Amino acid sequence: MNHWGNINNVVYQMVSKKWAGLISLILGIIFLISPVGGVKAISMFSGIILALIGVWMILNALKERYYRRLSLFWFIFAILLILVGALLAFQIILISTFAGFWLYVTGLLFIIAGFIVVLSAWDAHVTRTLGVMGILVGLIYFVVGILAFNPVFLGVIIGIILIIYGLVILFS
Repeated sequence: MNHWGNINNVVYQMVSKKWAGLISLILGIIFLISPVGGVKAISMFSGIILALIGVWMILNALKERYYRRLSLFWFIFAILLILVGALLAFQIILISTFAGFWLYVTGLLFIIAGFIVVLSAWDAHVTRTLGVMGILVGLIYFVVGILAFNPVFLGVIIGIILIIYGLVILFS
């Protein structure tokens, strides 16, 4: 009996992986057809989820009042989550703003770290090369971060990633 249970489990996992790949592929195509619509949908969905997590955190902060410092921290963070969630859900800001800012700052940090490594290890060829690579990666992040502020670009990138992921899942 255990043997058939294992077979059923393997078949179930294969089928669910194929469905995940197919859904990813379909979503990727939708993102390529309407990149801005896809980014708006992700923005709204993320906003609703963040706001719900914020409400849950407020309820827990009020319930656990005897941990004053921790519940105050939870309460402040929950208010922040609800605020950001509302901004995203009602399309006051798009998620592309967060993505662009994150990539922009990450690129800037890579560039700074790369320069520090290059300047501190000019004599060591391998270390200097790693520093230059850090600068190049930082520049790529920086440029992609600037482009990610545009929801069309971000939607196309998300669509391509979803299609590649879907194809990898379907053919694995």
